[in-house]
Amino acid sequence: MKLIALVMATFIGLSVQAAQVEITSNADSVKAQGFHSYNFGTVWTNTRSEVRFTLRNTGTTPLTYKEAYIYGADFSARHSCVNGLQPNETCTFSIAYWPMFEGMASGRFVLNFQEDQVVVDLWGQARRM
Repeated sequence: MKLIALVMATFIGLSVQAAQVEITSNADSVKAQGFHSYNFGTVWTNTRSEVRFTLRNTGTTPLTYKEAYIYGADFSARHSCVNGLQPNETCTFSIAYWPMFEGMASGRFVLNFQEDQVVVDLWGQARRM
């Protein structure tokens, strides 16, 4: 698998579990396998919270985009990775949490390349104003 660097650009709080993808946030830098998590914390119902990530191909060969999908009713995502990634090239993806009802929510964003993948597990809690 190629090494992919993931940089959190907007929020701090990325937790990591494993060892092949390099993740850098404003607070720290760690190595992980491609599985990450992001907790949006408490958000008011009917309020949108968004986090933006930058993904860098730190390998020596191109990454070919395959597909992306998101699970979880309160989450949505968009990305600019459809052209794949040449070595040292970046793309971005944003994940939004927009709860309509009070309670806990979980989801998962998956960005697949032919050669590698990035998985971000998502959590949030909605409170009524």
